[in-house]
Amino acid sequence: MESKRKNILLIGSGMCSIGVIDYLMKRKENYITIGTNMVSQGKTLALKHPDRISVVELNVTNDVLNINS
Repeated sequence: MESKRKNILLIGSGMCSIGVIDYLMKRKENYITIGTNMVSQGKTLALKHPDRISVVELNVTNDVLNINS
């Protein structure tokens, strides 16, 4: 039975991402998009599996929205 492709969005490319990526890549149906504001760091993480990991810039501000007002 063939597994369906699973697209996963990983937000951030910090130190914990290495372990998460290694774990997720154990399954051949997993494809990861890394969303990060540090694209070069994301690309470094993607080097191990360039055919299954892509990197996009994710630019989120730190402004807090008060939803109670």
